[in-house]
Amino acid sequence: MGDMRRYCQVKPKLVSSLEKKIQNVWVPGDCGNRFVVSSQPFNGVRLQLANLGRCLVPKYLIQAAYTAEGLQGLIKDRASGRRAAVGRALEAIGGKIESIYYTFGDYDVILIADIPDNVSAAAMSIRVSGSGLVRTKTTPLLTVEETDLALGRTVAYRPPGG
Repeated sequence: MGDMRRYCQVKPKLVSSLEKKIQNVWVPGDCGNRFVVSSQPFNGVRLQLANLGRCLVPKYLIQAAYTAEGLQGLIKDRASGRRAAVGRALEAIGGKIESIYYTFGDYDVILIADIPDNVSAAAMSIRVSGSGLVRTKTTPLLTVEETDLALGRTVAYRPPGG
């Protein structure tokens, strides 16, 4: 579902024509937008945002641990400097920081970020971890509503040996 939410840039006229062809479904979310859901793809798109108020962008939890050399860079740049650098990197891929916190324990910093899709999140993770100065763990976050939708889906699964 995360990759489909990027289609919220649809023109209202297209959404209107889609509504005549496919079933309307209310999918509650943070901003209460109505989605038009198709059982068959229409022009390759399965999900369109009908209320073009706010775009629902997938959220990710990013946990990061600095190496010793990375910590020296943090001391030099300061936490505010790193926040600005990460913010610019996220903006370059169409994302933004929702919140950022420095922590004790296994990770030095955690952030919640809006990132357009899994490919963009992977690109960010690869670039950051590839620096060799920070080790990251990126986790896609689901809303309560998305989890309820997942719980409602039927999955044909046979456990090993079952």
